[in-house]
Amino acid sequence: MWISSCSGTDRQELTRIARSPANAALFSATEEEFLPAGDDDLSKIYSLIKHHRGIDFTHYKQTTLKRRIQRRMLVRNVSTLKEYLRVLKTLPAEMGPSMMTC
Repeated sequence: MWISSCSGTDRQELTRIARSPANAALFSATEEEFLPAGDDDLSKIYSLIKHHRGIDFTHYKQTTLKRRIQRRMLVRNVSTLKEYLRVLKTLPAEMGPSMMTC
């Protein structure tokens, strides 16, 4: 299970989020509904992470990247890519290893 690779704090938070009835709509949303293709903010997120961490996402599976971003958005309690982009800009630590594992 993907939660097992997270730090203790993130694991607890993800478990709490997953059990919350308020988040049922987010978990049932399709990837396209939650993170639309061609979204400019998604491109900005990829660019920001590439600049900060030196990771080029060109050959990564887009579904995997979007799923990881979706999880981090849930942990940070933001509902749009624009909001998450603001989180990344104000909290560079968010682009650390937890982004790629949780």
